[in-house]
Amino acid sequence: MPQTAKDPHGDALPPGAVQRLGTLRMRLDGVGGLGYLRDDWGVVLVGGQVELWDLATGQRHSTTKVSPSTLSSVQVRQDGKALLLSDADGWVREWDVATLTEMRAWQTGQHKIRTACYS
Repeated sequence: MPQTAKDPHGDALPPGAVQRLGTLRMRLDGVGGLGYLRDDWGVVLVGGQVELWDLATGQRHSTTKVSPSTLSSVQVRQDGKALLLSDADGWVREWDVATLTEMRAWQTGQHKIRTACYS
Protein backbone atom coordinates (compact mmCIF):
# COMPACT_ATOMS: atom_id res chain seq x y z
CA MET A 1 0.00 0.00 0.00
CA PRO A 2 1.49 3.41 -0.97
CA GLN A 3 2.32 5.90 1.78
CA THR A 4 0.01 8.89 2.09
CA ALA A 5 1.70 12.20 1.22
CA LYS A 6 1.88 14.71 4.08
CA ASP A 7 2.13 18.48 4.28
CA PRO A 8 4.90 20.26 6.26
CA HIS A 9 2.73 20.02 9.42
CA GLY A 10 2.46 16.24 9.10
CA ASP A 11 -1.21 16.23 8.05
CA ALA A 12 -2.21 13.78 5.33
CA LEU A 13 -2.87 15.24 1.89
CA PRO A 14 -6.00 14.27 -0.06
CA PRO A 15 -5.55 11.41 -2.57
CA GLY A 16 -3.65 12.60 -5.66
CA ALA A 17 -2.49 15.89 -4.07
CA VAL A 18 1.21 16.76 -4.19
CA GLN A 19 1.12 19.80 -1.89
CA ARG A 20 -1.28 21.86 0.20
CA LEU A 21 -2.03 25.51 -0.58
CA GLY A 22 -2.91 26.95 2.82
CA THR A 23 -4.18 25.20 5.90
CA LEU A 24 -7.28 24.93 8.04
CA ARG A 25 -5.29 24.80 11.25
CA MET A 26 -6.71 26.74 14.16
CA ARG A 27 -9.80 27.84 12.25
CA LEU A 28 -13.28 27.85 13.77
CA ASP A 29 -16.72 28.86 12.59
CA GLY A 30 -16.58 31.75 15.05
CA VAL A 31 -14.50 32.68 18.05
CA GLY A 32 -16.23 34.20 21.07
CA GLY A 33 -13.11 34.31 23.20
CA LEU A 34 -9.50 33.26 23.48
CA GLY A 35 -7.25 32.63 26.47
CA TYR A 36 -3.65 31.53 26.89
CA LEU A 37 -3.11 28.44 29.01
CA ARG A 38 -0.49 28.32 31.73
CA ASP A 39 3.17 27.95 30.71
CA ASP A 40 2.21 29.06 27.17
CA TRP A 41 1.71 25.47 26.01
CA GLY A 42 -1.59 26.28 24.37
CA VAL A 43 -4.65 28.41 23.90
CA VAL A 44 -8.31 27.87 24.62
CA LEU A 45 -10.81 29.08 22.01
CA VAL A 46 -14.55 29.29 22.61
CA GLY A 47 -17.49 29.75 20.28
CA GLY A 48 -19.80 26.81 19.65
CA GLN A 49 -17.55 24.68 21.87
CA VAL A 50 -14.35 24.77 23.92
CA GLU A 51 -11.19 23.88 21.97
CA LEU A 52 -7.71 23.47 23.44
CA TRP A 53 -4.89 23.95 20.92
CA ASP A 54 -1.21 23.08 21.33
CA LEU A 55 0.83 26.11 20.22
CA ALA A 56 4.00 24.12 19.51
CA THR A 57 2.36 21.75 17.03
CA GLY A 58 -0.67 23.72 15.87
CA GLN A 59 -2.79 20.64 16.62
CA ARG A 60 -6.14 20.66 18.37
CA HIS A 61 -5.63 18.92 21.72
CA SER A 62 -9.31 18.49 22.65
CA THR A 63 -12.82 19.70 21.89
CA THR A 64 -15.76 19.78 24.28
CA LYS A 65 -19.34 20.96 23.83
CA VAL A 66 -20.17 22.97 26.94
CA SER A 67 -23.47 24.71 26.30
CA PRO A 68 -26.36 24.44 23.86
CA SER A 69 -25.82 28.13 23.05
CA THR A 70 -22.77 29.99 21.77
CA LEU A 71 -20.01 30.72 24.26
CA SER A 72 -19.17 34.41 24.31
CA SER A 73 -16.11 34.60 26.56
CA VAL A 74 -13.43 32.62 28.36
CA GLN A 75 -11.02 33.56 31.12
CA VAL A 76 -8.29 31.27 32.40
CA ARG A 77 -8.03 31.31 36.20
CA GLN A 78 -4.70 32.70 37.48
CA ASP A 79 -3.46 29.26 38.59
CA GLY A 80 -4.30 27.88 35.13
CA LYS A 81 -6.50 25.09 36.50
CA ALA A 82 -9.95 26.39 35.58
CA LEU A 83 -11.85 28.25 32.86
CA LEU A 84 -14.66 30.73 33.40
CA LEU A 85 -17.07 30.64 30.44
CA SER A 86 -20.11 32.77 29.62
CA ASP A 87 -22.78 32.10 27.03
CA ALA A 88 -25.62 33.60 25.02
CA ASP A 89 -28.28 32.08 27.34
CA GLY A 90 -27.02 33.95 30.41
CA TRP A 91 -25.04 31.12 32.01
CA VAL A 92 -21.61 31.44 33.61
CA ARG A 93 -19.76 28.13 33.97
CA GLU A 94 -16.51 27.14 35.62
CA TRP A 95 -14.67 24.21 34.04
CA ASP A 96 -11.68 22.16 35.15
CA VAL A 97 -8.89 22.42 32.52
CA ALA A 98 -7.31 19.01 33.24
CA THR A 99 -10.53 16.97 32.98
CA LEU A 100 -12.68 19.34 30.89
CA THR A 101 -15.58 18.84 33.27
CA GLU A 102 -17.94 21.41 34.71
CA MET A 103 -17.26 22.32 38.34
CA ARG A 104 -20.20 24.73 38.77
CA ALA A 105 -22.66 26.84 36.81
CA TRP A 106 -24.79 29.91 37.51
CA GLN A 107 -27.86 31.13 35.62
CA THR A 108 -27.67 34.92 35.80
CA GLY A 109 -31.15 35.71 34.53
CA GLN A 110 -29.62 37.91 31.83
CA HIS A 111 -30.30 37.37 28.13
CA LYS A 112 -26.63 37.21 27.17
CA ILE A 113 -23.43 37.44 29.16
CA ARG A 114 -20.74 38.99 26.98
CA THR A 115 -17.90 38.46 29.44
CA ALA A 116 -17.21 37.03 32.87
CA CYS A 117 -13.97 37.26 34.81
CA TYR A 118 -12.27 36.22 38.01
CA SER A 119 -11.40 38.94 40.52
